Amino acid sequence: MNRVQLTIALLLLAFAAKGQESAPRHARALKIYNLTDWERYSHSDDGGDSSFLRTTESSLRIFHPTIAYRWEQRKGRFHEVELIDFRFSSREKSVRPVTPHTGVNASATAGEQITQAALSVRYEYQTYIRHREDRPWQISLGLGINPYYFLHLLQPLVTTHFPERVHTAGMRLHAVPRFTWHLSERLFLDVNLPFCIAELRFQHRYDETPTIPIDERGSLLSEFNTFPALFSGRIGLGFKLY
Repeated sequence: MNRVQLTIALLLLAFAAKGQESAPRHARALKIYNLTDWERYSHSDDGGDSSFLRTTESSLRIFHPTIAYRWEQRKGRFHEVELIDFRFSSREKSVRPVTPHTGVNASATAGEQITQAALSVRYEYQTYIRHREDRPWQISLGLGINPYYFLHLLQPLVTTHFPERVHTAGMRLHAVPRFTWHLSERLFLDVNLPFCIAELRFQHRYDETPTIPIDERGSLLSEFNTFPALFSGRIGLGFKLY
């Protein structure tokens, strides 16, 4: 009986060792990034009388944490999905006169409630350049797609003003050179510079002012830009799951 048990145990160990050899090591990983980016965006609006209004906006983010999940397709080639932005906020700003001595608030004479929502994700395909197992660092190149959506809703608190909604949706195409340094068997550092090649953007604005005809309250703007003014960099710490 002891021999039978020993034989079975040895067979199980052999199958387990073979399974470990055939399974990819550390094929999946989680990453925590800090994204720093600067963007300048401009668009033209029809101002009437054959004139156009040019609006330019710029933004800078220095500290913006994101989370990503990476898995290996085959040796040296990876897929990665990153959650860049996911938020919902609502805030109210109002002006209300207060009755003396009683502290009772009257109806708002000015103010608005602002609701904002955002969703931005990125998918990237990565491949090592001259992959070598004997060195702790690797250089790779990725190609990423970043769809996004933003909502800005303005709801006035007084009847003399009217709601306004702005929906912005689009997609960006990035080339991503990256440098990876393996700190230990499970931890690694990932530094990369996403370079925006092209962007397609749609923006729909709707103004509920009743003096504006219904068919003119909404306006749709669409733009396609190559090499837009968008510069970003990420540094991330990755943890290999198995």
